[in-house]
Amino acid sequence: TPMTMVKGYSKALQQKMALTKEKEEEYLQTIVEQTDHANILLEELLAYTKLENQTYQLRCEQGDLAESLRTCVAGFYRELELNRMNLELEIPEEKILFSYDAVEMRRVFSNLMSNMIKHNPEETSCMIRLEQKEHKIQIVFADSGTKINKELEETLFEPFSVSDGSRNTKNGSGLGLSISKKIVERHKGIIDYKGEYVNGYKAFVIEFVI
Repeated sequence: TPMTMVKGYSKALQQKMALTKEKEEEYLQTIVEQTDHANILLEELLAYTKLENQTYQLRCEQGDLAESLRTCVAGFYRELELNRMNLELEIPEEKILFSYDAVEMRRVFSNLMSNMIKHNPEETSCMIRLEQKEHKIQIVFADSGTKINKELEETLFEPFSVSDGSRNTKNGSGLGLSISKKIVERHKGIIDYKGEYVNGYKAFVIEFVI
């Protein structure tokens, strides 16, 4: 666990096992990184536990889903640029009104954006689409990157789902997709993974009935 590593490296520093300044700085950097990882684990575990509790109530208000999605994606532009990813954004200019918990929905969008960046190689083409058709809202997070193992597809939304090297969870909690699924379902929606979406893309598709 992250705290096991923090303890180990702290003990090494305490016992002055870092013989050079470079090694000392390396150990300190590892402690910082693992502490950040532990914070992510704790935050997401608390979020998952909260959503498991049936007494927990969403704070839903009528809002513009298009603007919430647009704002969230904008926060990831720098990471997309650093990974030289190509983004195709299809979000309508007009408002897409929906009753939702803005904080929890942003968590869903952020989880899917983060996964898209972390689990794909550089220069992956990404597509994010939001559209409303009659009484249905559909949100798509698609990319041309690394395919998810067929065996993993069956447990993709289960907590602490792990896989082989195709999806490295060392910087995550293994809870992101489980949390996203619970939030979507709390909004009476569905989220699904499509290994073959369009044009060789894979995608996570969210749908809400309005």
